[in-house]
Amino acid sequence: MSQTNKYIQEQSHPINPQIDLFDVWNGLVEERLTIFIATMLVVLLAGFYAFLGPKTYEAKASFLPPLDKDVVDLNFPNVVDIDGRKLYQKFTENLSGPNLPYELVKDLKIREVMDKSGQDLAIDALTKTMQVNLPKEAKRKLLTGDSLLTELKVEADRAEEALYIAQKIIATAISLTKNELRDNFLLSIDEKLKVNIKQFNLLDESINQELSAEVARLKEMDEESKQKILESINLLRLKEKQDREYRIKRLELDYQLAKQLGITHPIDPLDYKRTTESNKIFDASKGLPSRYWMGTAILSAEIETLKNRNNDDPYIADMPELKRELKALEVNHRINTILARTDNLPFSESLRTLVDERRSLEEAKQKVKDAKFEVAKVVQEPLLPSKPVKPKKMLVLAAAGILGLMLGVFIALIRRAAKNRKTRMMG
Repeated sequence: MSQTNKYIQEQSHPINPQIDLFDVWNGLVEERLTIFIATMLVVLLAGFYAFLGPKTYEAKASFLPPLDKDVVDLNFPNVVDIDGRKLYQKFTENLSGPNLPYELVKDLKIREVMDKSGQDLAIDALTKTMQVNLPKEAKRKLLTGDSLLTELKVEADRAEEALYIAQKIIATAISLTKNELRDNFLLSIDEKLKVNIKQFNLLDESINQELSAEVARLKEMDEESKQKILESINLLRLKEKQDREYRIKRLELDYQLAKQLGITHPIDPLDYKRTTESNKIFDASKGLPSRYWMGTAILSAEIETLKNRNNDDPYIADMPELKRELKALEVNHRINTILARTDNLPFSESLRTLVDERRSLEEAKQKVKDAKFEVAKVVQEPLLPSKPVKPKKMLVLAAAGILGLMLGVFIALIRRAAKNRKTRMMG
């Protein structure tokens, strides 16, 4: 039969488009060897990969917030007051943060394991190697509730490498957190110390200004008191001078009277008539008292004494007291005490409070430098993996079996269709 006739015959008897499932099943049964071979080939290839291919080992670790006793060295009332959860939050941030890989690749062994060609490639490889599962609260930066477990997973081609990298990650994250927290605490204390010193200096300067003002006020008061005393002294001296001049004039009048009467020596004025046999009587009880009866000798001597007096102070009753007051004003013990003061601390409660606060800050600063504290509690230490986590052999073989079976059925259907077409064409 020519090719043209075959084509005409095929066109006059087209293939039935409906699929006969029984025929398909018979075809698969006939091609069972093909299906079996395809399935076994895929399973064998998968088996070679699962048992002889590169393996991946995983080291795990888990963390919880530190206990209160692990952070007690960092608690200083009114200076540094922090709890374990805040430290733990900072630890989880560093554990999952971008700075950790940069610190890790400084380790030559890790860098050699990851990539020798460059730091950036090593960091990228290390980032893909490690996996941190944070608690939901940590992701929201709200470390509250009970679910605070943080997990770390590290994968490597060798079990020893996975363990070493995991241990290094934990040590580096803890070290970074401790150093960062310690630096932050010290910086905070230094800022408080600066404020304390500034307040102390301002208060000390204010006290010095008040003392200077007080000294000025005391000197002004002393000067006013001195001027008042001097004015009183001058008034008393003037009064005494006037009194002396008045007495001189009276004595001069008495002297003239005694001279007229011829009285040279003191006499009793009541016996004057008897001794002088004069009818002139002077009543000493009337008018101003007169001392003519003292006689011219005494009166002239007293007048001469009063005229020659250069200083009336001894004859002023209040003068000694005024001079004592004036002398006392030359030394003001309060002013001398203030000027002799070299330190305001013993005299100011506020300054002593600031000094106590500064002492507490300095003690806290030293204790923070020496503090032993933990930022996380390692619940599960990383252990040396005993078996690889990848590839998962049973899963690989099962997937390979299904894929091989599907491939075998596909090949069998193609072979069956090709045989049927060839049979029809050969007629």
